[in-house]
Amino acid sequence: MNLRKSYSPSTGLTEVVANSDGLKSLRMSVLRLAPGDVFKGKTSGEEAAFVLLSGICTVICGSKTFQNIGGRREVFDGPGFTVYLPAESEYEVTAQTWMEAALGFTPAKQAGEALLIRPENVVLSSRGTRNWRRDIWDVIAPDFPSQHLIVVEVITPPGNWSSVPPHKHEEDNLPTEIYQEEIYFYRLKPSQGFAMQRIYTDDGSLDEAVVAKNNDAVIVPKGYHPVAVAPGYVCYYLNFLSGKLKGMAPKDDPQHTWLKSFEAIDRE
Repeated sequence: MNLRKSYSPSTGLTEVVANSDGLKSLRMSVLRLAPGDVFKGKTSGEEAAFVLLSGICTVICGSKTFQNIGGRREVFDGPGFTVYLPAESEYEVTAQTWMEAALGFTPAKQAGEALLIRPENVVLSSRGTRNWRRDIWDVIAPDFPSQHLIVVEVITPPGNWSSVPPHKHEEDNLPTEIYQEEIYFYRLKPSQGFAMQRIYTDDGSLDEAVVAKNNDAVIVPKGYHPVAVAPGYVCYYLNFLSGKLKGMAPKDDPQHTWLKSFEAIDRE
């Protein structure tokens, strides 16, 4: 299975992770528009998260109009604006400036209405310690009224590890684990940087190390999936997660879960 998908920026809607790429219920596209461009789409039998990566645009969905949202020049500027698009809805995007957005889609039933998540609505936190500390931006958390989608943005400092301790979410086994597929979409600063992501299972049936470069998407169908960032480069990744059950219940690799105890001691 090819776990890495590359996105080459181009005007219009570009599918980055397709339904045929190995995930059962999650796909991703990037929308890039020039000032004045208009894009019209329909979610059909899927709900979607429209995560504005850069630029300013207006989004219309159903009876809702979100005027002139956005403003960050790049993803490293801090949390941005996100529009939740419910299933079976038509939407229209008009670019006020050059803009780029990532869209994550997952199957859903018709329900709810379009909602705007502003930067001030995003919950910020820091996880880990020492060289595995990173900043978490919870954009669409489990308590948000989406049906299945969860969205997270993560900033990892140069040379640090992320998604540590290694964890998985490959089966529904409450309360310790929830099955969720996941997509990582990467940006590096400076852009020639890279990160390494290992994806592996307990039985060894999957054990791959993926080199993730700027604008790469890495798919996680199962297994543990820690990330290491090259020295000198700041790493951003956008996570889309979806499963039958909605929540956050990752199960740590028992060989490495002791790191959490060390983190608690290190903070004292």
